[in-house]
Amino acid sequence: AALEQVLAKMVLFKRDLTQPSYLLRLFFDAKMNELCEVFRGTRNRRVLDMLRALDPSNASVYEAAIEQ
Repeated sequence: AALEQVLAKMVLFKRDLTQPSYLLRLFFDAKMNELCEVFRGTRNRRVLDMLRALDPSNASVYEAAIEQ
């Protein structure tokens, strides 16, 4: 639940940016596998939607992990 709240805050942060964020890209490149492990098998579709919004280039990776 706490991690879901962090993702929600990150979505709001990204929405308010006027340019692409190098730091967000760097974060998701570094933490993608860990996020997949944390949320593997979750039934909460909102988590998947937030991950796709925050890191669209790895959407299929998140989908595969969450569907397991």
